[in-house]
Amino acid sequence: MRRTGMTVIALGAVLALGGCGAMGASDSGGSTAEQAPAAPAPIPGAVDDAEGAAGGGTIPYAEATDPDAGRQVVRSGTMTLTADDPAAAASEAAALAIGAGGRVDSRSLVAGDDDSSARASLVLRVPAEELDAVIDDLDALGDVRNVSTSATDVTTQTQDLDARITALRASVDRLLALLVQADDTDVLLQLETAISERQGELEGLEAQRRSLADQVAMSSLAVEIAAPDAVPADEPGTFLDGLNVGWGSLVAFFSGVLVAFGAALPWLALLASLAAVVALIVRRATRRGRPRNTVEDVGTGAQH
Repeated sequence: MRRTGMTVIALGAVLALGGCGAMGASDSGGSTAEQAPAAPAPIPGAVDDAEGAAGGGTIPYAEATDPDAGRQVVRSGTMTLTADDPAAAASEAAALAIGAGGRVDSRSLVAGDDDSSARASLVLRVPAEELDAVIDDLDALGDVRNVSTSATDVTTQTQDLDARITALRASVDRLLALLVQADDTDVLLQLETAISERQGELEGLEAQRRSLADQVAMSSLAVEIAAPDAVPADEPGTFLDGLNVGWGSLVAFFSGVLVAFGAALPWLALLASLAAVVALIVRRATRRGRPRNTVEDVGTGAQH
C-alpha cells in the first residue's frame, strides 16, 4: 500500500509538471503549419534539452555577432510569364526545379482553342538557397510579366514547438518509468491513459515541426505561363498614351463600319432592285384599276 501511495503521489506530480510545462510552452507562441514528410531541421546553436540549458551552453561566435544566425525563414514567390508554347515552357520549368534539387507539387495545362489561349500553371518546391537562381533561370523561358517573393520569419514558432516537444517527451519518459513500478490496477489505468494522451499530443507537435522544417528548407514558387495573345494590353499611363488609344479605337470603329458596309452593299443593291420592281408592279396595277373618263361619258352626262 505504501508503494502504491507513493506511485499515486508521483503520478500526480508528473501530470502536474507535464501539464504546466506544456501549457507554459504553448503560451509563448503557436504554429499552424500543415503536416509534411520532411525531417525536423535543428535550430543552429539551440540547446536540445533542459540539462544543457541549465548547464549554461556557450553560444557560437557567429550567432553572437550575426543577428540573423539561427533564424528560421519561410520564403515563397510567384512568377508570371508569356511563351509561344506554354506546354513546352512548363516542362522546362519543371526540369529546372528538379535539377536544382526540388520537385513539382502541382501542374496543370489548358490547351488553346478558338475561344481561349493555352495556359500552364505549376507549383514548384526548390531549396530555399536556390530560389533566386531558379527564378533567374526561368527568365529565359519567355517574357516575364511580374515576379514577387516574400519571406516570413518563423523562428518563434520553431522554438515554441521545440520546447513543447522536449517537455512532452520528458513527461512521457517519466510516466513510462512510473508504469514499470506501478502494481495497482487503478494506477496502471491512469498511467496508460495519461501516456496515450501525451503521446498523441507529442505526435501532433512533431508533425507540425516537420512541416515547418520542410517549409523553411524548401521554398514554394507558383509559376503561371500563358500565350502572348492571352495577356491583356497594358493600360495607358499618360495623356498621349490615352490619346493614341482613343485614336486607335476610333480608326478601328470606322474601319469596322466600312467593312460592314462593304459586306452589306451587295445585299442593299439587291434589295433596292427588288423594291423598284415591286413599286413598278404596284403602280401599273393601280393604273389599270382606275376608271377612265371618255368623251361619250361626258356628253351623256350633259344630256341627262
